[in-house]
Amino acid sequence: ERSPSTRIFFREGNVPVLLKLLVDGSVDLILSRFPSALEPDGMSSGLKHRTLFDESLCAMAKPTHSLMRKKRVSWEDIANEKWVLPPKDSATWQHFAQAFTVRGLTPPLAQYESLSFHSNIRIVNHTDSLMVAPMRVAAHYEELGLIRRLPIKFPNLNSPVSVIQRSNRVDRPVVEEFIAA
Repeated sequence: ERSPSTRIFFREGNVPVLLKLLVDGSVDLILSRFPSALEPDGMSSGLKHRTLFDESLCAMAKPTHSLMRKKRVSWEDIANEKWVLPPKDSATWQHFAQAFTVRGLTPPLAQYESLSFHSNIRIVNHTDSLMVAPMRVAAHYEELGLIRRLPIKFPNLNSPVSVIQRSNRVDRPVVEEFIAA
């Protein structure tokens, strides 16, 4: 609103694809989990990041899913369910899979694969599938009554949501305003 002539385009995609767009100047910034592949030494590729917040993942199902009637839900219970999952090259899938492997379980395969939370919520709401998403996303859709969070705790991700930019970019006030919002 402060810059009425500014146009903002949102692009969804996995981090490796978005990083290529950032490096070649097609996008000004990426808002994402800070990819573990970009350790501080990896920042020599001309990128810098600013941590915004940390957030856990959670598993979700439709309110009438049979697991919602259980007092305790185990990792074994959810390992045997059908899932709506992001692609395997996404940070969310990697953290999802890690939560199973640290418990000696094979991560479930996706019955449906999609990056779109809106599509995923719709699929989960109309099937007996589960999905994984950041806690804040789940809270929003839970308030709308579309899904419920399962009583299962994912491990700490140690992968904060960050803004990633080119180190040599020219500071533009409109970009800083966007980040601050």
